Amino acid sequence: MAAYLLISIFILELTDPPAPQDTSLPQIGHSLGGNYFPSKTGELTNTTATISEFLQPGPPDGSEPHRYIFLLFHQSRDFFNQTLVNSTTSIANFDIS
Repeated sequence: MAAYLLISIFILELTDPPAPQDTSLPQIGHSLGGNYFPSKTGELTNTTATISEFLQPGPPDGSEPHRYIFLLFHQSRDFFNQTLVNSTTSIANFDIS
């Protein structure tokens, strides 16, 4: 692992894009958190509260397989000063863009 990654802090997002059989359904944001940092083995660790607590995926019966995407971003110093998303923001209609 590159040395600079060991001193970096990251944002982790778990997103569920629209169901394959009905792309009109909203994107779901299953979890969003900051202050993730890698251990020497590369495992991500977080010791702070997430912005959006993990919500276990639960696709409806008969649904085609869903895709779950983990996105990892380098965290800026002012990440926790942002006002676009907070713990009361709906996970439905989540838009990663």
